[in-house]
Amino acid sequence: MLVTALILTCVLLTGADNSGNRAHEPAAEKAVDQYTHYLKSSGEPNILSIGDAYKYYLDHLPKSEPSARDAAFVQFNEYYLEAIRRFNEAHYPVPADSRVLLPSQQVLQRCGLRILGHSGMLYLAEAPDFLYRVFGAHLSKSLRVFLKQRSNELSTLSYSDVGNSATFKDIAKRCLFWEDYLRRYQQSPLLKDANNYYEKYLSALLTGTPYTLVLRYGEETRTMEERAKILSVYEYILKKEPNSRTAQTLSEYIPILKSNDFSITPELLTFFEKNGLKFMSGYEDALGSPD
Repeated sequence: MLVTALILTCVLLTGADNSGNRAHEPAAEKAVDQYTHYLKSSGEPNILSIGDAYKYYLDHLPKSEPSARDAAFVQFNEYYLEAIRRFNEAHYPVPADSRVLLPSQQVLQRCGLRILGHSGMLYLAEAPDFLYRVFGAHLSKSLRVFLKQRSNELSTLSYSDVGNSATFKDIAKRCLFWEDYLRRYQQSPLLKDANNYYEKYLSALLTGTPYTLVLRYGEETRTMEERAKILSVYEYILKKEPNSRTAQTLSEYIPILKSNDFSITPELLTFFEKNGLKFMSGYEDALGSPD
């Protein structure tokens, strides 16, 4: 049932003639079923099998229907991310001065992986351009756009925590991008993932990042310069996309933020709850941190 649903979703994405697609659906479904069987037969997702999993895709799927290529990629993507998650769950945290538990450079390159640092510890993460580089040419537009954006976002992370080059305005732009993606590609097989990124970047925009702190804790202060920087980014969104959901959220949020002196208060928390927003939900998680 899941395979059939993915096939039908991807047919909508390609915009092809319905009668033609109906003729090809059995073949497309068979191709995805075969890939599903291959992934299941390889056992639980693990990083050492990633290379074989995408090689099988490249050997068998490129000549299949577009719907099959998209659906099979969605399965690989789930396998790939789950393999990374399982590795980090089993081995994180690895002290920054010890790489004994981490894969060799050869494995990293073959499997589209890299090592990053977080809070003095090492963890495994996606190589920024891996998915777009390997699969982009075989996928529908909605997935290519998705992967290209994630590649750009992940590229701002380097080996150390300090190596994050994304500015607060970058966060604002990413928030607007994902909101626009949700509007443009409503039939995307990765729509749920896109919404997840939008919510996380919106949370980061409202509450701050490790590099631009918005809300005050306890006796902390926010200088006039810091407040002006934050509000200028909010103003950028209000002017650029005044009718967006993000702008509408900010229009309500800014007066509350100012009246509460940029502090965490019951009124501010109520705003988050009332609007179904995540509070401090993990800017770093949106970029791939294991936390």
